[in-house]
Amino acid sequence: MIEITDTTILNQLLYLCKTRNQWVNHLINLQRQKTEYMNLINKKIFCFGPVWCFTWRIAVLIMIVILEIFHSYNIKTNPDVGSRMASFMIIFILSLSFIGMAIWTIYKASTSISHKYKVKRAKSSIIVLNNNINDILNKINQISKQISEYNYLPEVYWFAGDMIINYILNRRADNLKEAINLFEYERRMNFQFNRQMQALQNINNLIRNNRKSNAAGNAVIAGAAIAAGFISKL
Repeated sequence: MIEITDTTILNQLLYLCKTRNQWVNHLINLQRQKTEYMNLINKKIFCFGPVWCFTWRIAVLIMIVILEIFHSYNIKTNPDVGSRMASFMIIFILSLSFIGMAIWTIYKASTSISHKYKVKRAKSSIIVLNNNINDILNKINQISKQISEYNYLPEVYWFAGDMIINYILNRRADNLKEAINLFEYERRMNFQFNRQMQALQNINNLIRNNRKSNAAGNAVIAGAAIAAGFISKL
């Protein structure tokens, strides 16, 4: 590694690092979208695809209609009041079953059709995403090559190159080594601060839950005391 003191070169390197980070973040977002589309494609929808999944529902609906016709005929031809009442009840139950089965069948059919459309759209989107991802990877590789040609910033710190170089430009550090040490120190302090804030948040949640529990317990005790006093008066 060589030491660079020219601010123009440092600004150029800072710009490259910042641009590379922007493309890396964009790449992460695209890869996240691709993962969501892949999960959608691989998602298994109950009774999606095979014809028999809907055939048996249609068969049940037809059987219900046949039974309703049979009992309707029984009501018209059978003089027995009890048999006719039973047929009325059966027709009522079959009608409810028919409505429920019809709604269920329509829901399953619409869900399958909707999923099929979403899968088709996801496959088309993945093709576009793959092209965009490849383009961004090429851009990242080109920028990475340009950064490496400066032979200044270690590769493990490219993600923080803009911050490290700003330390030097803002005179917070005199050289690269001091800038890296300052970056590591601030990163460690931020990590410790976040851990402390998380611990404080956990303590506050615990105190809040205890207060709720105590309030509920006090309410129960007060209610029991009032009930006991009322019973003693009786």
